[in-house]
Amino acid sequence: MHHIGLSVDDVDGTTARLAAAGISARDAGRPGLAGGRHVELDPDATVGVRTCLVDPLTIDRSASPRIERIDHLGVASADNRKAISVFTDTLGLPIESQQTDMEVQTTVESFTSDKYGVVYHSRPPRPVGGLRVAFLTAGDCELEFLQNFDPSHGAEIAHGASGTTRQDQGAITKYIETRGQGLHHVALKSPDINATLAALGDAGCTMIDTVGRPGSRRALIGFIHPKSLGGLLIHVVQRD
Repeated sequence: MHHIGLSVDDVDGTTARLAAAGISARDAGRPGLAGGRHVELDPDATVGVRTCLVDPLTIDRSASPRIERIDHLGVASADNRKAISVFTDTLGLPIESQQTDMEVQTTVESFTSDKYGVVYHSRPPRPVGGLRVAFLTAGDCELEFLQNFDPSHGAEIAHGASGTTRQDQGAITKYIETRGQGLHHVALKSPDINATLAALGDAGCTMIDTVGRPGSRRALIGFIHPKSLGGLLIHVVQRD
């Protein structure tokens, strides 16, 4: 993904207000969609997210039975607190929710005796991967900022296998290492994730997930491999 466009009623006034707050415009000369205004903000001031201010557009809602709308845009983040400072405190996007996604491993030992029977002992859970997640609302969708919970967990990605929280952490870590902070994926909301993933697979897409798996906000999620979509990483979301 290249950039996000935030619709504002007064592009010039908002640009001036943000400049006073330390977020300057880098390019204010290009026309936007439908001939509207298009002002690009300095990405160094917006935690690597290329952000533009644009005039409001009138866009028809999706008529697809598979996809309702964009659910959120995922952002690879090095520091969610800084992202919230920029996008909430300065740009005014409200926090929808924050959470920590964690994958843990548990070990169970058994002690079997011909006299005393079997005793099972569980060791304390051990975190092996996780993400700090913050959702900020922009219109009818959210920006999802994803930060590595603990860099000591490494960046594990098992290619060809269904996703896990540990792999999600690895993907964000690798992305920041190679490309820096910025837009990472698009999430599309579906009323029936398994039917949508099956339809995509039948259409020839290479799937990372063939059925929905647990994700943030009590959702089911499923990723399509970016090589099937021109390099764009997309996942489907089903949630209330």
